[in-house]
Amino acid sequence: MKTITTHYIDGAFVESHGQEVMDIIRPTDGQVIARVTLGDEEDTRRAIGAARRAFATFGRTLKEERASTLRRLHQAVSARVDDLTAAMVEEYGGVVQFARPIVETGAKAFLAAEKGLEELPWTQSWGKTTVTLEPVGVAGLITAWNANALFICLKLASAVAAGCTVVLKPSELSSLQTQVMIECLNAANLPQGVCNVVIGRGDVVGAELVRNPDVDKISFTGSVGVGEQIMRDGAATMKRVTLELGGKSPTILLDDAALDQAIPAALFMAFLNSGQACAAGTRLLVPGSRLDDIKRRIRDAMRAFTVGDPTDPKTAIGPMVSQKQYERVQSYIRKGIEEGAEVLAGGEGHPEGLEAGYFVKPTVFVNVKNEMTIAQEEIFGPVLCVIAYDSEEEAIRIANDSKYGLHAGVLGADLQRARRVASRIRSGRVVINGMTDDPQAPWGGFKYSGVGREYGRYGIEAFLETRAILETLSPSEAADRLAIRELVETYAHCADRRDAKGQMSLFTADTHFVVYMNAKDPTPSQELHSLEALAPVFAALNQYDATTHFVGQTTISTLSDDRATGEAYCLAHHVTVDGSKRRLMVASLRYNDTFVKSDGAWLFSERLLYVDWVDERALS
Repeated sequence: MKTITTHYIDGAFVESHGQEVMDIIRPTDGQVIARVTLGDEEDTRRAIGAARRAFATFGRTLKEERASTLRRLHQAVSARVDDLTAAMVEEYGGVVQFARPIVETGAKAFLAAEKGLEELPWTQSWGKTTVTLEPVGVAGLITAWNANALFICLKLASAVAAGCTVVLKPSELSSLQTQVMIECLNAANLPQGVCNVVIGRGDVVGAELVRNPDVDKISFTGSVGVGEQIMRDGAATMKRVTLELGGKSPTILLDDAALDQAIPAALFMAFLNSGQACAAGTRLLVPGSRLDDIKRRIRDAMRAFTVGDPTDPKTAIGPMVSQKQYERVQSYIRKGIEEGAEVLAGGEGHPEGLEAGYFVKPTVFVNVKNEMTIAQEEIFGPVLCVIAYDSEEEAIRIANDSKYGLHAGVLGADLQRARRVASRIRSGRVVINGMTDDPQAPWGGFKYSGVGREYGRYGIEAFLETRAILETLSPSEAADRLAIRELVETYAHCADRRDAKGQMSLFTADTHFVVYMNAKDPTPSQELHSLEALAPVFAALNQYDATTHFVGQTTISTLSDDRATGEAYCLAHHVTVDGSKRRLMVASLRYNDTFVKSDGAWLFSERLLYVDWVDERALS
């Protein structure tokens, strides 16, 4: 029998200050397979202190350093996939066909976080403002027993990517799995204090994490009741929280679905992780017009969902995690029968030949009304409610008639229709035509299913704060900005062709004005050397019945106290009238200008005008 007496604090295995000892019971036969000494408040405070000290350095690391840490964690966990899978199967009773992929997904979470780390805009600047993403601080990670390795890896990967240090409190029911995970953390050679682990009860270790002012963030996976308590108690120290809570996930089977594919897919989602999964699709909504056929097909398909030895790759459903959980599931099965639902498969009691462990019969109820207890409350076991609907609208209404909104599914042949239905379900994730995953897609729920998101960059953002740094302008910068604004205004005044006299006042007496009617020809078409010579050019503008200049991009190239250069693009429109004929001339103009400052005003001392193209046409 294995004995666990240590926690992992400040990079070392430390004997527990807490003295309470708990038995670890194998759920397949009820036998004690290990004993673990649980931590107390003192162990937790030591771990928090280590994380706080480590944050002073780790919180300032470069993203390249954190990416390297994530890769080491991935390597360390990947090397122990077999051991983590074996521990999950023995300690939790997870079937190997589910346990191994779950552990592998956990290992890959570190690489997914590395990708998110690269994608995030850690620094953004405009003008005199700089916005940075900063780690929130010390994070308390509290995980559930139904997918221990996955939850630890997901939360730890996001926290490390953000630059946070952590204190991890896994479920005490997962102590053997946690011990292997701690060995992985130690092998990854993390900086001291970056990741600390205290095994203990939620009302002891978890409560200390929530109330301790040196913990800045709580990320929790578990029940709604505990999530509500964390929000209430954490408010006293303004904890940032991410809560991944329960679900009562609907699966809508549309009337065009191919039942030979849809029914096995629906049952797989319902009995996911032996039904002990917040994402399990435990409400199957089916068209009433096809109910008889669906019931027959469910009976046939249930033969594939065998209950038994979780180490057997053919086993689909293992035991419940504990005697308490077994009794909980039994109570809901009895409640469903009492409320008038019909048992199509399964029912109360142990499956035949599996009386020793915490095995239950995978149960399917039909003739279920959505207001029934078994359709509204999370059972956390292999119990499926089949609910009939008459129309697509009713199916959507039933799907959303729940306090939960974590996960959902849509099964149908018409993909566009399935997408339309999926878009109307109030759930954090909706899968179409079968269970699937994307490590970059956010995970989290609407309504009572939680607060915040995990996975990829969304998970990292949950461990970040934003900081804005704003600088004031120096006197010289302020003067430059004023000058640039004045120069741009000069361009605007010059474009006002309705005021030729006003335009003349924008040029110096000895202004140099050069016109290139063909911008590609280096030979000037016209060259003027004084304001007096320029006057007829402006007077000629009066020949047009209407004239408008649209100033486009304007660039001030150089700037000193009394001299500047600039470039502007302009689209000129001139309308002429000859008797009853009206013509429009459009010209694309480009100006290269030199300015001087005289008596506080910017004047054109030289202007080079390039005509890029001209188009002329009759107006009707």
